[in-house]
Amino acid sequence: MQTYASGSPAISSNGRITRTWLLRPVIWFPTAYTIVIIVHEGAHAVTAVALGFPSTLFNFWVNHQFTGATLGERAIVGAAGPTVSLILGTVCWAIYRRVKHSTAGLPVLFLAAHGVSNFFGNLMSAAFVGDFSNAAIVLGLSSALRYTASALGLLGIIVVLFAAGRELREWSPSSVGRFRSALGLTVAPMLLGTIFIIVVNQPTPMGAAFLPARLVEGSLWIFAAAGAMTTPRRSPRGHPPLGARWIDSLAASP
Repeated sequence: MQTYASGSPAISSNGRITRTWLLRPVIWFPTAYTIVIIVHEGAHAVTAVALGFPSTLFNFWVNHQFTGATLGERAIVGAAGPTVSLILGTVCWAIYRRVKHSTAGLPVLFLAAHGVSNFFGNLMSAAFVGDFSNAAIVLGLSSALRYTASALGLLGIIVVLFAAGRELREWSPSSVGRFRSALGLTVAPMLLGTIFIIVVNQPTPMGAAFLPARLVEGSLWIFAAAGAMTTPRRSPRGHPPLGARWIDSLAASP
């Protein structure tokens, strides 16, 4: 039999601390990421179709039939994905402020972090590859402007993921220190979640570019780990225990 204290680990009848608090973040890292990507790519497809261009939706990819499209229309379709991701992430951040002390708080937090960081990640790649890069090339933007956008994107990612790490620190059991919190709530979900994302999305039309893109995205969660490691527990109310629930498995199922 297990008993719980708010924000504390599960304690078994023989007094040993269980490790169930590690499972829920590992489930929700790839699940929330996948939800954001579905919305992101769906936004590309819906926008293109709304402008009159047939599109085929794949995992992480949309094949557009842009025959006769203007430069502005191509740019709008390209910017639609990350823009909708930003909207989704911002809405989830607002919701999280209201539900952070409930069991819904952790999934909403991961949705918020992935949504907003997806936007800034695309902005960071504006000088290289990706949606904003494609839009910038189509519009003929200068290299200086694209590199400025990339710098702003990196800054945005650092701020967003560091803030997410600070919030995740609040979800760790009260007996767990900052280093173990960072490992359990940011590093382990990132490593295992990224592997899961890569495996379940094979094969992909993106080819060889898919793997390095996912690894770069995952590596950026080092800023979330930094947030968790530098943050003391602040909330006097605590959070619900992190043991996985049936709804988590349902959400993560194909």
